[in-house]
Amino acid sequence: MDDTLLRKRGKNVFAGRWMRDPLGPPFQANLVWGQRFIQVSLSLFEKLGTVQARAIPIDFHCCPSVKKPGKSGVESDWEHYRETQKKAKLSVIGAERIKLLRDNLDQDGYKDRQLVV
Repeated sequence: MDDTLLRKRGKNVFAGRWMRDPLGPPFQANLVWGQRFIQVSLSLFEKLGTVQARAIPIDFHCCPSVKKPGKSGVESDWEHYRETQKKAKLSVIGAERIKLLRDNLDQDGYKDRQLVV
């Protein structure tokens, strides 16, 4: 599982925000306009043991960051922001996506398959 930043140019792009550029130098925080996604990949091993594996993406989900209320926001807006921010964390969304993946495997008849995360 990995989070990904997709750079965008248009300002009317869904879930577009100013975010820190992961490719920028560590001594200066550069900002880029883009979308945040979380990707889950399946690792396929040819042999068991210490060998290389191929990673095939199986889930790509948009995870927009929560917009802060303005300076004139009332306390109820800030409470709603804090609650929404807890639900929008990448770790929470990642756990939900893995649970959804496990449920889909169970429905497709792969209950005996082990899912290692």
